[in-house]
Amino acid sequence: TINEDYYKICTFPMNGSVTAAAFTTQLKNVINGGGLLTYLYHSIDNATATYGDNWYAKVVEDSLKRQLDTLVAKQNKIWVTTLGSAVKYHREKKCSTLSEIQAPNGTTWIVNLTDTLTNNDLYNQPITLKLKMNSVAYNNVTQNGNALTYTTNSDTIMFNAIPDGGQIALSVGALSPNILPTLNALSNLSITQLDGIQTVNLSGISAGASESQNLSITATAYTVNLIQNITVNYTSPNSVGSITFIPNASSSGVTTIVVRVTDDGVPASYVEQSFTVSVANVTAVKNESVFSQGTTVSPNPTSGAFIIQAEKPINNASVSVESSSGIIVYENNFSTIETIQLNLSDKTPGVYFVRIKSEKGLIVKKIIVL
Repeated sequence: TINEDYYKICTFPMNGSVTAAAFTTQLKNVINGGGLLTYLYHSIDNATATYGDNWYAKVVEDSLKRQLDTLVAKQNKIWVTTLGSAVKYHREKKCSTLSEIQAPNGTTWIVNLTDTLTNNDLYNQPITLKLKMNSVAYNNVTQNGNALTYTTNSDTIMFNAIPDGGQIALSVGALSPNILPTLNALSNLSITQLDGIQTVNLSGISAGASESQNLSITATAYTVNLIQNITVNYTSPNSVGSITFIPNASSSGVTTIVVRVTDDGVPASYVEQSFTVSVANVTAVKNESVFSQGTTVSPNPTSGAFIIQAEKPINNASVSVESSSGIIVYENNFSTIETIQLNLSDKTPGVYFVRIKSEKGLIVKKIIVL
């Protein structure tokens, strides 16, 4: 599998006995055969003092400089990078697809580069594309409206593009700029496992400036098992819309939802806004017996003060208020409960649970403090 490949990365061990010819041979092998070449250095020595055993397999500075000069001399044939960037490139390349959006018409050709990786903030390493131009002298390449550097050789054109970074347009002459669409920023959300369907309103949606284009909206969650059934509710060219989703009752944690608005310009461009959803773990509440559904807490949501109203008097009961993270912020015992007034205005806004315990069972009510 792809992940197993990263445990089999070969290295070429460097020490003072490695000659310039041996170093260059390894470089030629990777240029001719492809792949990742990792030179493994343990220590660099300036050759002016003795340091003992800690300087294992030392390479003197002059040798290192010559080796680096060799890499610079071959920089048009190799990519010198970090292991992290190399792994990103490899993963993206393994699961990328190039599709045609608009067939070449002699002046314009539009393609789209996508991959199956969900975290686009992490996997944003440009990968190299080499395309046959079929005798069309393209002299402008853009992705999502941004110019890309390219090279041509005979009838091919080569450039780097980011998977899921927007449509790629090759043209003869510059295309008219496609203004980015707009979408207002979104607020973070804190909910619990037991909350039902959630609605997030979208506003400020437009094709950008005075443009009139068809718009589409997608919403993607980084942690797919935390929330379910993400649905986009939008009709172009409206300036508002919404997305809905349901928290997974068996999962808790934090995820990011990315909302993307894409136009149908040439090339298509998009804008993204993201927000986090914190899902608190309250599975225990789900399994507690609730003996009275007539007990209420109001107003809900509240700015702090609220009233607990029991359907019938509850004798010898305790009342506690607990935050969504499990911290008890209020606790007291009562001989009889009918109407109780509490105030959480000094507490952090969020979701709280009111628990009323007696010999007959347990009542749990959720209240939101603004």
